[in-house]
Amino acid sequence: MDRRTLLKTSSKAAMLVIGIAMLLNVFAHFAHLRLDLSQGKVYSMSGATKRLVRGLPDPVTIKLFSSRELPPQVAASRDYARDLLKEYRASSNGKVRVQFIDTDADPKHAQEAGKEGIAPVRFDIYSRDRFEQREGFLGISLQFREKKEGIPFLQEVTGLEYDLTSRIRTMTLPSRPAIAFVTNHRAQSVEALDPNLRQKLETRYTLRTLDLDRISDDGIPADVQTVLLLGPEERLPEKHLWLLDQFLLSGRSLGVAFDTKRVDMRSFTALENETGLPEFLAKHGVKVVSSIVLDEQSQPIQISVQQGYFAITNVVQFPPFVKATGLSDSHPVTKGLDSIIVPFGSPLELTGDAAAKGTLLVKSSPYSWARPDKQPVSLHPFRMEGPRPDDMKGPFGLAAAIETEFSPALATAPKGMKPKAPLAKAARPGRLAVVGTSRVMSPSYRVPAANYAFMLNLMDWLALDAELIAIRNKAVAFRPLREIPAGRKALIRYTLIFVPPLLAVAGGLWRWRARRVQRDRRVAAYGTPPPAPPPPAQPSEPVGATPPSEA
Repeated sequence: MDRRTLLKTSSKAAMLVIGIAMLLNVFAHFAHLRLDLSQGKVYSMSGATKRLVRGLPDPVTIKLFSSRELPPQVAASRDYARDLLKEYRASSNGKVRVQFIDTDADPKHAQEAGKEGIAPVRFDIYSRDRFEQREGFLGISLQFREKKEGIPFLQEVTGLEYDLTSRIRTMTLPSRPAIAFVTNHRAQSVEALDPNLRQKLETRYTLRTLDLDRISDDGIPADVQTVLLLGPEERLPEKHLWLLDQFLLSGRSLGVAFDTKRVDMRSFTALENETGLPEFLAKHGVKVVSSIVLDEQSQPIQISVQQGYFAITNVVQFPPFVKATGLSDSHPVTKGLDSIIVPFGSPLELTGDAAAKGTLLVKSSPYSWARPDKQPVSLHPFRMEGPRPDDMKGPFGLAAAIETEFSPALATAPKGMKPKAPLAKAARPGRLAVVGTSRVMSPSYRVPAANYAFMLNLMDWLALDAELIAIRNKAVAFRPLREIPAGRKALIRYTLIFVPPLLAVAGGLWRWRARRVQRDRRVAAYGTPPPAPPPPAQPSEPVGATPPSEA
């Protein structure tokens, strides 16, 4: 092939490659494809979102307002939001309409953003060796019919899919589901929740307070589908237990998180907390022991000790702060979560029919222990004892969920109550969730984000909206290493030190032996190879001779 033919053939091949690349770019403009190889498909849209947006009764319009020049970290959030919204549009069969609006292109766009509740945010920008502050937009608005929702500022993209999908679902419902918080007996109200947790709940549910003293003998109103009793510090009378029991028998959902011990972190003492709930829950198949679970797999804490004129701060392991990695991977509440921190949790177990129809959501590690029922235990980090021979050995259940047709815990109504139509048996299956501590979501203990995800999942499950749980769990990334015994740690350490060099030496010896066997086989088949001829002798010059001069 001459040079001219070769050049012509190469030119045609290059033009063909360029044409294919152009067609692929045109196709990619209209088709949004993504390959997600991450664990749990964190960067892909979940099936629950796809089913929701495809089944929308009317279109939903989503607008992303953003400025042209944003700091790098904020620009990355904008790019992620754009890609995610493109997936919403591509997966909805035309039910989701997405608009990307540049607020710097036209002053009217900035005014439109203000009408949607999206205000500019001041950013610090470092460029060209100087510091300057600029205002910019980065927010999302959603509209379904006459209803509107908005995210004023997209501060982080973690959990953005859940935020968008839950808002879309809330707008498409006739009314928001109601979650009622019992306020009697010094229980935690809505105001006691972490502000971020409360804000996320308010976007999905109508949060109400429930005063059991003001409820009639006929029971909790039918418009309340979920009741939460968090951290009561007084004993519940029979009337209140009767109301909660009838609520469960009606097929609705009850969540209970309570403490068997009152813990004072200043003196590190634990006193008995009589609530009457252990006896009530035991009749529904949940046995709660009045004790505190201690675990070698625990969360370290900082503690300051005064020594003379100085305060010395130490970081120590604190066994009552259980780092629970034994989470159920089959239940929607904990599926996708790796671990949570359970402070001062009480051991619980499922009995009777609840053992077959319920699930232990959270368990402590096999290295946990607990004192027998109501025995005193010291909680001071520097004075805590290890496990005794008579202690209960773990793992222990720390949270449970049951869905079944409950039997009544109280056979008859208490004296003085005259309900019109009391339930003697379950009308339909109800849901009961029990957590052996109310501090699992306490903001004062600085629990990780996985704890709030756990509680949000639990409330979604109680509110019969479990399909969205899988979306939230994709954003959780708290994955600590599991605790192992000291002897196993030493075995792993020395294995990593000595085994690789020994394997290398063994591999070298095996290779040397294999080559020697191959050489012996060749000698047996073809004989010993003849010796190599000596190299030709080089002529030597006489000592003192001079080379002839060039002509």
